[in-house]
Amino acid sequence: PNNPKILTEVILFHDLVLQDPSFSAKLVQRRSQRGSKGEKSILEMMGPGVGLLMCEAAVAAKTGGNQELSQKLWARARQLVPLGQCVKNNWPIMNDESTAEDSSYDQHYTRWA
Repeated sequence: PNNPKILTEVILFHDLVLQDPSFSAKLVQRRSQRGSKGEKSILEMMGPGVGLLMCEAAVAAKTGGNQELSQKLWARARQLVPLGQCVKNNWPIMNDESTAEDSSYDQHYTRWA
């Protein structure tokens, strides 16, 4: 479907519940281009929930080894939801920081800037 909320839930379900991040990586790779059945590319999607989808898809792409796609999705997530919990939680993963305590997120974003 072309529903960002459903795609986000599918990614999270496979990553967190089924512990199968390879499925999510393959899904994000497949959806990085238009599909034959009217499927939009993830990067083309707009509307509510797209920022969270971009964030979760960026992590899935990085886990799957697609750095170029991951960086495009991450840049879009940072444009749409820079103060979102997903961006904050995944900042260490996307910026190759070892732990959440080492996160440089607070140096880049503050709610009172």
